[in-house]
Amino acid sequence: MISFLEETDAPQILSLWQTCFGDDEAYIQFFLAHAFPLCRGIAAREEGRVVSMLFLLPGSLTQGETNLPAAYVYAVCTDPLFRSRGLAAGLIRFARDHAKDLGNVEALCLLPAEEGLYDYYARLGFRTAFARVRRIWAVSAADAVPLPLAPCVPAAARNRRWARLGYFAWEAPMLRYMDREHRFTGGQVVQWEGGTAYVCLEDGTLSCQELCAPAAETGAALERLAATCGVREGTALLSADCAADGGELEPGGMLLPLTAEAEAWLHRTKGRAYLGFPLE
Repeated sequence: MISFLEETDAPQILSLWQTCFGDDEAYIQFFLAHAFPLCRGIAAREEGRVVSMLFLLPGSLTQGETNLPAAYVYAVCTDPLFRSRGLAAGLIRFARDHAKDLGNVEALCLLPAEEGLYDYYARLGFRTAFARVRRIWAVSAADAVPLPLAPCVPAAARNRRWARLGYFAWEAPMLRYMDREHRFTGGQVVQWEGGTAYVCLEDGTLSCQELCAPAAETGAALERLAATCGVREGTALLSADCAADGGELEPGGMLLPLTAEAEAWLHRTKGRAYLGFPLE
């Protein structure tokens, strides 16, 4: 049986999540307390037990003046004892068929956890719709100046940066959750008047998971970001319009259009839209 998850399912969600992903209880409880109230969860049950589940996080497909309600598919998992039965595929189809119940959702999008899963989701109707650039950089300027830190408004800044390219825009409450989640897991959020960067620092290497700054300023922003964090090298995941300045272009997510409008959005963005800073 497939149904929506409820608050009373929290103990089963925690158990299945730990079994499939191995995250510690504190992180899962953080998700349940702060993100679960903002999204919808779907579960397959066997004799009342949750054996497969996923979550649909709210957002929209944006380009120019176009703004279509959409959902990001997150934490798809199935108990190892119940795999190879098509349960996860059934949850995707349930989400597709109940799009109106989910708030007139016009598309589902996701980022496969590994390359081989692109084929799996393609069989369910998803198509590659998002791209990103993976760039490795080292600071070339010995006198790189740290960024002048200042608060900014991430949602508005993200829209100015990627609305023309086309991107998945998180709703403001969800974006606030992601900001908190990033900090909760040990990441840093660096904000300055010209942009925002979500970064992680480990063993002297900086990993930038999202850089919201004008494309023409990407190189300089990365160097100054490194100086701000006290490192000399790092990796960054950037939107496709940064490819001309170097880096490896790779698939950055998939889309299942549910309406003609979402299909048209996919056609216009030509597989180069920006999924942004997804929960992975």
